[in-house]
Amino acid sequence: MLTLPNLKERIFEKISNLRELQEKLLFIKRNAILKAPTGYGKTEAALLWSYTNLDSVRKRYPNRVFYILPYKVSINAMYERLKSYLPEEGMVALLHSSSQYYLYVSGYEYRRLTNLYRKIYSPMKVLTPFQIMKAFFGVGFYEMELSELAKSLLIFDEIHVYEPNIIGIILGMLDILVNGYKAKALIMSATLPTF
Repeated sequence: MLTLPNLKERIFEKISNLRELQEKLLFIKRNAILKAPTGYGKTEAALLWSYTNLDSVRKRYPNRVFYILPYKVSINAMYERLKSYLPEEGMVALLHSSSQYYLYVSGYEYRRLTNLYRKIYSPMKVLTPFQIMKAFFGVGFYEMELSELAKSLLIFDEIHVYEPNIIGIILGMLDILVNGYKAKALIMSATLPTF
């Protein structure tokens, strides 16, 4: 089982000056909602938030970061982007319904990586909310997934895209994960839904 390196150092290797919003998130040790325009650096802000919140629980055991996006295309792109910060093998996992195909056409060792990414191994996973929902509906190895979600950090990006019924399920999951499983959540979007 891998643990994350110092995310703050990794970000400062690529970025010399933080934007005000990124700096603020670096010091937030709780759940947060971030509304910022596209191209403002929300991904780096989320990684800095993760760094701060990982620090507070690192002494107990290594927790996990789940970067949650609505579309496979954006998940694939975020997987590659996060790998630029965390290039060590297995550090970032990709999970969605056709992730094996994406790994195959991208020239990765798709069989080995797909098997590895489904286990409790990678400290950061990029996935759809439906991958997490499966655990709440008792699908597959849901006990393993729920144990991995305990004290995890959940980053919901592009939250505005989901339909109201999916948002309702996400909010229900967050209530259980934050209050019962001691997870923390960062919800990000360029525009937040009015409902």
